[in-house]
This record gives sequence, structure tokens and C-alpha cells, in this order.
Amino acid sequence: MVTIGSSGVLKGEVYAERLVVSGQMDGNADCNHIEVLAGGHVVGDIISTNLIIESQGVFEGYSKIRVNEGKGAPKAPAKETAKD
Repeated sequence: MVTIGSSGVLKGEVYAERLVVSGQMDGNADCNHIEVLAGGHVVGDIISTNLIIESQGVFEGYSKIRVNEGKGAPKAPAKETAKD
């Protein structure tokens, strides 16, 4: 777990199970669970399974939600192939 406190500043990449930001983060993150708390500011691209941005939290960038393909996860629809 990585926590950036209200007076904390992080510049760089984060790879963790969980990321909680109430300070400043400038960089990309790949984490299962990301929370941007009130007063938190994230600038960068993120990939996560679960993303929460509280009121007064700021996120600037691109986000991609990872879809688990394990037990209980929804399956992607089958792609159709062209037939001659």
C-alpha cells in the first residue's frame, strides 16, 4: 500500500496493490485500488480495477479500468468473424 499524505508530493511511477492520495502525485500508476481523497491531486495516467475520486479530489489524465477475467468477472462478448 502506498499513501501520499496531505503534505506529501510524489513524482514518478507507482505500482502497488493500493494507492491512496490526499497530497500531490505527478506520474503514472498501475494499482488494483486507487483512491484520490478530498484535497488530493493526481496528474498522470492510471490503470486500476477500482477507482474512487472523492469530492474535492482532482484527477487529470487518462484512466483505464482493468477488468478481471477471473471467477465471477464478466466475460467480454465474443467477436464475430467475417464469413465468405
